[in-house]
Amino acid sequence: MRSGTQDTACKLKNATTSKMNEKEESGTDWWLLFGGIIVLTLITRFYKVTEPQHVCWDETHFGKMGSWYINRTFFFDVHPPLGKMLIALSGYMTGYDGTFAFEKPGDKFENINYIGMRIFCTILGASTVPLSYLIVWDLTKSIRASALAAFFILCDVGLLTLNQYILLDPILLCFMMCATWGMARVASFRDRPFTRSWWLWLSFTGASLTCTISVKFVGLFVVLLVGLYTVYELWRELGDLSKPISYVGKHLLARCFCLILLPVLLYMLFFYIHLSVLNKRYNYVSKLMFNLQIITTYSHKDDNNLWLVKKFDTDVIPPEPELVKHGDLVRLEHITTRRNLHSHKEIAPISKKHYQVTGYGENGTGDANDVWKILITNGRDGDVVETVTSKLKFVHYLHHCVLTCSGKTLPKWGYSQQEVSCNPNMRDKNGLWNIEDNQYAKLPNVSFRVYAPGFLDRFLESHAVMLQGNSDLKVKEGEVSSRPWQWPINYRGQFFSGNNQRIYLLGNPIIWWGNIVFLVIFIVFYVHASVREQRGCIDDAIMLKQRSKITHAGKWLFLGWILHYAPFWAMTRVLYFHHYFPALLYSSMLTGITLNHVIESFLLLLPGKVGNTFYHVILGIVISGTVYSFYLFSPLAYGMDGPSAMDPDSSMHSLRWMESWEF
Repeated sequence: MRSGTQDTACKLKNATTSKMNEKEESGTDWWLLFGGIIVLTLITRFYKVTEPQHVCWDETHFGKMGSWYINRTFFFDVHPPLGKMLIALSGYMTGYDGTFAFEKPGDKFENINYIGMRIFCTILGASTVPLSYLIVWDLTKSIRASALAAFFILCDVGLLTLNQYILLDPILLCFMMCATWGMARVASFRDRPFTRSWWLWLSFTGASLTCTISVKFVGLFVVLLVGLYTVYELWRELGDLSKPISYVGKHLLARCFCLILLPVLLYMLFFYIHLSVLNKRYNYVSKLMFNLQIITTYSHKDDNNLWLVKKFDTDVIPPEPELVKHGDLVRLEHITTRRNLHSHKEIAPISKKHYQVTGYGENGTGDANDVWKILITNGRDGDVVETVTSKLKFVHYLHHCVLTCSGKTLPKWGYSQQEVSCNPNMRDKNGLWNIEDNQYAKLPNVSFRVYAPGFLDRFLESHAVMLQGNSDLKVKEGEVSSRPWQWPINYRGQFFSGNNQRIYLLGNPIIWWGNIVFLVIFIVFYVHASVREQRGCIDDAIMLKQRSKITHAGKWLFLGWILHYAPFWAMTRVLYFHHYFPALLYSSMLTGITLNHVIESFLLLLPGKVGNTFYHVILGIVISGTVYSFYLFSPLAYGMDGPSAMDPDSSMHSLRWMESWEF
């Protein structure tokens, strides 16, 4: 009799919970919450979007590159072109003429229409909030989980800061979230494959993947996420014995077309536009002080790249042209400073196993250490050195070392340019040079179009240079970098503006530390659920349904977090705090669904009134605590004035919860 009463109570409770869920997922509530999230997003993201009215942090790079696109001036950058092209397009369409220099952080925007570019980046950055709502909804069909996930992303002051400036990050985050949403939407069409909507969302996912990786190469991580989810879906279809193997083949071909072929074609199209638009040479103004004797390399092309090639034993210029050949001994005189390229057995400033290379002598007169032997790669005696096409080595005649660019950056006294040295290892891969320009009136002029590579050659070369440039990024003297272990714990922020209106990139500590807690809770729960499933334990049907939701959605959000975070541990290049924000989005969405599952579990386990009380108390504490922390830390994003937080009289002093916070 007692057992029957308990069964009846359990059924009543399950029925009540089911009705609550049905009510929760009604269309009106969904749209009201979604609309409210959009309104709050617009208010928080566009408040003070025009301030500070000066260049902040990396706006000096990406604003400048936007100007170069508008002026169609060629430049090199380590990132793919789409984000910068979109910044340039937004500036051009809102009246910016590309004349502002974006020279350094703190430069005032005077009579410059920069607002359009900031608003464009803010729109894309703000879209991550409603997109998180849509992603979690498609993964869980839970309004509460969707709203919590969007709420945590809405209230993070770090994301707010990162979204309001002329940067690649808001564009990257937008496309990354679009790709994740597309992945979730395609999964929701599992029972309706090959319909028009299914094809549309699969194509949307492929296009979003292209756009993500076309902004920054870290977009590869979301490509891996969608790729793994695609493998999971195909494996599931393969296990459905009610479908013929040809059906799985159709799924495979559809995904190959939409997630491989379409993205590759779009990616190449973006680079074709990039290389077609940037068709003007930039007349760089040198920043070197000519009286110094250091020899460096840098990416700009200007008059400091010009050298006079002379015979090794005379200063007399022959009346008729004599072509430089493989094996010739020469002296190289710097046109601007009249000093010779020189090396001696002194240790190079950075590469301690190399010899030092300097500019030596006066008015072209030096000593025997100025003599170099020219060798053409795979050349033979008598082969003529040709402009552009010949790959050359300059071998020091006395010390038998090869002129090389070590790839290492000099300190401030070397203007943070790259070290040039003489390497005794004659096989140094960085010891190859070419002559880009030959200015000699007695030789016939040849158009550079003769040597112009095709699109595919330029496409491949640009990628080789970008990947090399990314791997060579090192910490500059006086620059603040960070390591991956610091990011999840919000250990140290990053200054965006150090003027009177200080902007400091730092996450909302309540959200960030809460993410760590719920990350651990999810892992524990996932392991527990997997063990119970493996052991064949019998659980309540409602509990099983909820558990299935969180394990399915949570494992993919957890994988998204780990894919966007773990690879940075293996990187040797310089890293910054803002590199963690793509992973943060997945972590915050995971927190939303895990917290929702905790609440639903207590609603099932506790008696009706107690469960409802617990539900309202927990939600009240979470919402009020998060909103209050956003209010406290919002000056970091909107601008601080007055004394530093390290000053006891500062209004921000009490918020300096960690010694490493420098705001």
